[in-house]
Amino acid sequence: MFDYTGYECSSCKKKFEENDDIVVCPDCGTPYHRECWKQNGKCINDELHKSGKSWKTDIEEKVESGEIARCKCCGNSLNPKQLFCDRCGAPTAYYFSTNELPPPPAGQQFGQSGQYGSSQYGQSPQYGQQFSENMHPYMINFSDPLCGFNPDEEYEDGVTTRDLGEFVGSNTHYYLPKFKLMKTGHFKMSLNFIALFFPEFYFANRKMPLAAVLAFAVNTLLGLPSVAVALQTYLSDKRFYEMFVTSFPTLTEQFNKFMEINLNTGAFNTLYNLTSIFSSIFAVGLGLFANYIYYRHAVKKAAEIKKLSPQSAPELLRAKGGTSIAMTLVFMALYFASRVICIYGIMAIFLG
Repeated sequence: MFDYTGYECSSCKKKFEENDDIVVCPDCGTPYHRECWKQNGKCINDELHKSGKSWKTDIEEKVESGEIARCKCCGNSLNPKQLFCDRCGAPTAYYFSTNELPPPPAGQQFGQSGQYGSSQYGQSPQYGQQFSENMHPYMINFSDPLCGFNPDEEYEDGVTTRDLGEFVGSNTHYYLPKFKLMKTGHFKMSLNFIALFFPEFYFANRKMPLAAVLAFAVNTLLGLPSVAVALQTYLSDKRFYEMFVTSFPTLTEQFNKFMEINLNTGAFNTLYNLTSIFSSIFAVGLGLFANYIYYRHAVKKAAEIKKLSPQSAPELLRAKGGTSIAMTLVFMALYFASRVICIYGIMAIFLG
C-alpha cells in the first residue's frame, strides 16, 4: 500500500501523518482522512473526475511531463527516468516514485529521525553522498559508468573517480566499487578468478607488463619440479614417448637417460613438495591481491599522466589504460614457448 505520509488531504488541507486513517477515491485515487471523506460523502476532486484523470503526486507529474529534474543533494541535472544522481549517488525523485516511497518532507534530510532517518538511509545529515556510501558497492547504479559515485571524489595525488573510470575503461562496474573499498584501507583483498589461475595473462591484459613478467618467472621456476615429474610420467607411455621423440629428435638420447633417473628420492620429493606449496600460496596470494595491485597501478599511472599532461589527461588515460589483447597474446605465446624451454632446462639440470 502506498505511504501517503507527508502528502496533503484534499479536503482539510492537512498533511497526512504516519498513523492517520486514510481512504482513497475508488475512481480517481485522491486520498482523504476517513473522517473528511465521511463529512463530504464523496470525492470533491471534481476536476479529475471531469477530465477522467487520476490523482498523482507532484513527483509523478514532473516525471510524466518530462521536466528535467535536479538532484536535491548536489543540484546536478538529471534525466527524467534516472534512478540515482551520477554525481553524488543520491536517489532521485524517479527512484522514490518507482519504489512507491514518498520523497523526504520539506526541510528534512537523510540522517534525521523518522522515516528518512539513520535506520533507513544512513547516518549523515546529508542524504546524497552518505546514501551512496551505504548502498555501494552492494547496490550500484549500472546506468552510470562511474556506478553513481561522485566523479570528483579524490583518491590520492589528485586522482579522482572520473580519472580512474577513464583509466580502467572496460568493466568499471567491477573495479570502481572495489577501488572505493580499497581507498578506506580496510578491504585490500578481493578474489580475482582470472588472476588466481592465469596471473600473467591478467596482468598483461591490464597493461602491467612488469607484474606479468614477475608472475610468469616465479610460476615457471616453482613449476620446474612438477614439469620434471610430469615429463617422466608422459615418457613412460609409449605413445607420448614417440610424440616427444618426433617433436624433439635431438633430445632422444637425453630422454632415454632421463627415464633412468629415479625422481622418488628424498631430496627431490622435498623440493617437489616445497615448490608445490609455495606455488599454491603464490597463486592464492595473486588471486586475492591482484585487484589491489591493479588499484595501486591505476592510481599511480593516472597521477603521472595528470601531472605530465593535465590538458590532455582524459585522452591519455584512455590510451594508457584499458586492456590490451595484443599484450595478452604475447604472453600466451611466451607461456607455451616456456614449456619447450622448460624441457631443455630439465634435460640440462638432470643430465648436465
